[in-house]
Amino acid sequence: MDTTIGHIDSSHGTWNELIPEDPGLRTAHLTYLLLGGFVGGFGLISLIVKDRLYMSEAMVATIFGIIIGPAGCNIFNPEALFPGQVNHVILEFSRLVIAIQCLVAGISLPRSFIWKERQSITMLLGPVMLYMWLMSALAIWVVCGVPWQLALIIAGCLTPTDPVLANSIVKGKFAEKHIPYHVRLLLSAESGSNDGFGAPLVFFPVYIWRMSNTGEAIGWWLVNVVIYQVVLSIVLGVIIGTLSRKALKCAESNGWIDKESILGFFIAIALVTTGALSLLGVDDVLGCFVVGAILSWDDWFNRQIEETHIQEVLDALINMSFFIVFGTLIPWHEYTAVEGVLSIWRMILVALWLVLLRRLPIVVLLSRWMPALKNQKEVFFCGWFGPIGVGALFYCMIAVIYLQIDYKPLFPIVAFMVLSSIVLHGGSVSLFEIGITRHSTWQNNRLAAQIASAMQEQQGNQGNQVVIGGLVIPSNVTPATVESRSVIEIPQSKEDQANPGRDSGQIDQDCVSERKGEGVPTGRESGATWDARFSGSVPHDTSYYTKCMLGGVLACGLTHTAITPLDVTKCNMQVDPQKYKGLVSGLRTIVAEEGVTAVMKGWFPTLLGYSAQGMFKYGLYEIFKDQYSTMAGEKNAQEYKGLIWCAASASAEFFADMALCPLEMVKVKVQTSVPGTFPTGFFPAVSAMSAARAETKFPYGSLVPLWSRQIPYTVAKFFFFEKIVQLFYTKVFTNPKDSYSKSTQLGITFASGYSAGVICAIVSHPADTLVSLMSKPANKGKSLGSIASEFGYLNCATKGLGTRVIMIGTLTGLQWWIYDTFKSVMGLGTSGGK
Repeated sequence: MDTTIGHIDSSHGTWNELIPEDPGLRTAHLTYLLLGGFVGGFGLISLIVKDRLYMSEAMVATIFGIIIGPAGCNIFNPEALFPGQVNHVILEFSRLVIAIQCLVAGISLPRSFIWKERQSITMLLGPVMLYMWLMSALAIWVVCGVPWQLALIIAGCLTPTDPVLANSIVKGKFAEKHIPYHVRLLLSAESGSNDGFGAPLVFFPVYIWRMSNTGEAIGWWLVNVVIYQVVLSIVLGVIIGTLSRKALKCAESNGWIDKESILGFFIAIALVTTGALSLLGVDDVLGCFVVGAILSWDDWFNRQIEETHIQEVLDALINMSFFIVFGTLIPWHEYTAVEGVLSIWRMILVALWLVLLRRLPIVVLLSRWMPALKNQKEVFFCGWFGPIGVGALFYCMIAVIYLQIDYKPLFPIVAFMVLSSIVLHGGSVSLFEIGITRHSTWQNNRLAAQIASAMQEQQGNQGNQVVIGGLVIPSNVTPATVESRSVIEIPQSKEDQANPGRDSGQIDQDCVSERKGEGVPTGRESGATWDARFSGSVPHDTSYYTKCMLGGVLACGLTHTAITPLDVTKCNMQVDPQKYKGLVSGLRTIVAEEGVTAVMKGWFPTLLGYSAQGMFKYGLYEIFKDQYSTMAGEKNAQEYKGLIWCAASASAEFFADMALCPLEMVKVKVQTSVPGTFPTGFFPAVSAMSAARAETKFPYGSLVPLWSRQIPYTVAKFFFFEKIVQLFYTKVFTNPKDSYSKSTQLGITFASGYSAGVICAIVSHPADTLVSLMSKPANKGKSLGSIASEFGYLNCATKGLGTRVIMIGTLTGLQWWIYDTFKSVMGLGTSGGK
């Protein structure tokens, strides 16, 4: 009897029967090896990566995916593993990940949190989300030049804040150490719920795009998307969540279920909800969040799973696996072209635009109606932290597969924005730790000095408690203790004791002011490094810089829009001096030929462009001025303040012009084109500029001459303004600045701004003339030197100068007046001084 089970070919010397030859199986086994090795290896050094390198799991996993993917070692290639099915794999993988994370986000909320913080959550899901959608669309449309409908679709994918990235940063022991409890809860609630509200934003432009009747399109969108997908998903989520909670309670009270099965039920209910709602065609993502919130409504379910650390397990397995796959899918080859919609410089510019403008300004503006945010630093972090991740990829694949939107440029743009968010928002905890949880030296020293002063006054009153601002100081703390100890432990409130993740009070006292009772550090204490940000009466913190940026938006946006008629006339005088010979006659000619409304041509790109420019110009000027002053040191900062003003204003304008350039090119083309040869509407004009990009060099063809015009102008504007204000307060108004009324200070501001504006107009006029001449059809393809030579160097410096002096003088004076008025209203005081 032959008992041989298998034949081993000794001539080959290998166990071929045990080694799979199928490439698919080998790839799968290699995937297990790489995934398990990465998760295990990362786990061994996770605290080092998070605590010292400030890198999130998502960032590290994405980097690993890039290394093993087609762009790196090409060990793992999804296209080869799932030929022709990659989009569907991404869709379902992202659906699974985001559904579980939305459920986790809902479960993580304490009892009735959504109802208690309904005002803050409503603001985040309403006006904030709408602004994020429109601002994202504007960035993509302006920079990439895609149709506005496609820009809105891409923006709809990018608008929701991602629960996966949010949870990887605001969950776990690391986040509990660095981020206040209530901020983590708010971000979890927002990220879990607003992903479900992304569907209406993606579908709306599709309905408008593909249906000829706009009213009918909106009606169908309301019925099919808002009511059926969103409202019905909420209703079904409430039903599933309520029934699940009651079933679990019944099973647990009767002893039918153990702890492990409760955890399994949690995963099962996520899959059931996703499957059921997907089959019905409703919003399964929002439904999962609602189910999670209902499960934890009375905190019973939270208590059942609080010891399981389910969030950390999910992050280590499902989420990290997804970001490894994402790293292998990034289409690097699409970004290699120097020109084109997907060129790398356009992607970087869009990413920076989204990070700076997509969320932060609107959160700061509406923060007073968000009671969940306790101070300005929490407002800043909430405004900064709007991650783009798995949700964006999910809706991207929805658009590609179900809505038949072209894969390119949709996926490459979304993928790059997700990568940018992983990198930029992945390091947000370090920013938050430095800027928020560790109080600034100015604030700490002020409070410590107040404590010492109050205790000195009450030192003789034995048995009396020292109370400062509602804070009871421990009886074992003495004035000497305050001055000698580096940290004072503040007793926890009941709320802090109930929520150990919250920051307990600690007062850092590295350099308490020696001037007892004053409470405000000067930066000159023993061992302290002088910092220009805290050298004045108002600390230049994040709140200060943000308000300065908003003041710049108002100052530049409103004033430039108001003088559009002067700008239209001035530009035409520069382009055709024979026809438009003066300000008054030029206005009359324009009105006679094109009508009264023609004098307001280009007002909308003017408003958008100069609002963005003003934000960076004034905001970055304050930042650069403080940074350069601190680098120079206290003595040199006073001695060479003129050079610091110039350097700070030039640095700020360099970046401000990048925001202005595309819109300035559109504005000039609209204002100087012969009537009937170029559209005057904003959207048609941008489309025409993009279509003729080879000729117009849109959107950054005028950046160099714009720098040539604006940087000298801004340097003169800020230097002479600061200098003239200084002369006013040292030669004319010699009393302390604060002794004069606000109206007097603002009058000095306007006079100084107007005087500086006249100088600015003269300095920047030649470059301004060249910018206008570039838009003339006869000058297409010519260099700046040849244009200046043909037009005449003297003409470049003088034609339209009188009008420009009046315009810029008034403009600059009003800008400084509006800016300082806004600062005064915000409690920041006016600019300049002795």
